[in-house]
Amino acid sequence: KIPFSQHWFHGAHLMVEGRKMSKSLGNLYTLEEIKKRGGSPMALRYLLISGHYRQPLNFTFNGIEAALSAVNKLEKSISEILENSKMNKEDFIQLQQTAKVGDWGQFEKAWEALINALNTPACLGNIFSTLNNIDAPKLTENETSLNLSALARLTYTLGLELFCGDNGAVVAPDAVRKLADERWVAKQNKDFT
Repeated sequence: KIPFSQHWFHGAHLMVEGRKMSKSLGNLYTLEEIKKRGGSPMALRYLLISGHYRQPLNFTFNGIEAALSAVNKLEKSISEILENSKMNKEDFIQLQQTAKVGDWGQFEKAWEALINALNTPACLGNIFSTLNNIDAPKLTENETSLNLSALARLTYTLGLELFCGDNGAVVAPDAVRKLADERWVAKQNKDFT
């Protein structure tokens, strides 16, 4: 009875190396191909949300490398804050899913960017500028807790699963993989029903 989604919108076209992405042009990449070339699921997700949905996004493998670097930098910055608290990476992962935020603390601008027409590039920029300005050792316990809760909720909202190894690689359960294999065989046989 609960709707899957309240809103739906279509982003601008995805370009690849400055050209329209198309199977006929041979510039359509699967996640497996991206992983073989050094990318990761979280790097791809980061790259896709780093552009505004109203503007075309130009996918490049240099962009994947930059996104991977950004995800690693984000994890490193969060780790520094975690070191100064009594929390670890697993606690942060749990916090991503459970944090209730009433006060966004130093991440208020990042949240405001996100709720302003889903401006993910500005949100990410504000997250990094805030992290660059945080002096973790000088934070009080309350400030650390507030900032970690806000940051956990922001990264969760953006779909960034941090500290998961291979930057978010998830192995699907056997039943799901079996169903996907059956679907792929049916698709190859043009059995669309």
